[in-house]
Amino acid sequence: MNKVFKSRKIWLLILITLSIAYSYSYSQKIYKKVVVKRNKPMSVQELGIVADLDSARNQKGQPVILESGIYILTSFKNTTMSVKNIKNLDLGIITLDIKK
Repeated sequence: MNKVFKSRKIWLLILITLSIAYSYSYSQKIYKKVVVKRNKPMSVQELGIVADLDSARNQKGQPVILESGIYILTSFKNTTMSVKNIKNLDLGIITLDIKK
C-alpha cells in the first residue's frame, strides 16, 4: 500500500510540473491581435505591431519620425497603409509599409 501511495505522489508531481512548464511556454507565445479598419484611431504601439515604423514617410517621400499620440488610419493596401496624426495635422498623411 505504501509503494502505491508513493508512486501516485510521484505521478502527481510529474503532472503538476509538466502543466506548469506547458502553461509557461504557452504564455510566451501569445501575440497581440490588432483590428485594422479605416478611420479607426490607433496608437503608435498598435501601429508598430501591424506596420514597420522605420519605413514612415510623408507625401513627398521624405522619412518621418512618428511621435507618440493617436493616429487615424486613412487607407491601406496590400503592402502599405496611410495614417494621419489627430493633433498635428501639419504632418499630413504618413505612409507605412505593412509587416509581412
